[in-house]
Amino acid sequence: MSLIIKMDTIKTEEHLRKSIPYIMNERKTDGLCFSNAGITPEQILDTFFLTKQMHPTHGTRQGYHFKFSFSKDETIAPEDALSFVREWVEEYLGDRYDYACSVHKDRDHMHMHLVFNSVVITVCPSSKRIQSDFLIRMALERFSPNLPRGIRNR
Repeated sequence: MSLIIKMDTIKTEEHLRKSIPYIMNERKTDGLCFSNAGITPEQILDTFFLTKQMHPTHGTRQGYHFKFSFSKDETIAPEDALSFVREWVEEYLGDRYDYACSVHKDRDHMHMHLVFNSVVITVCPSSKRIQSDFLIRMALERFSPNLPRGIRNR
């Protein structure tokens, strides 16, 4: 299984306000989406911004947007793709970050989206800002075990 991951930082509130409705768009997802921050895009955004108010930071980063896809040669059922992203989120984000995930089936190439908050929900002394390269490395090691070690460790 070949996993392709793209990551973008969400740098403005406007970008965040557009990202959640985009990934949760019913025409693209056919209901294959979930979030720990609400059901509707409005509820999810309200939760993201409430978390930011409760735990203010000095940075300007608003969130992260990961896009996951598999090789075009591989066939994976949309429900399995949703299970994949759910498992990944539960393992690496857990209940520490607000997030929303979806599977988009509106193109020839099915893909998954994950948007998560830049702010930790609960702050404890050991909390650190999440490192996107760590998340990518963990996903590659877990879901692309056949890749040569040198590629996985980049």
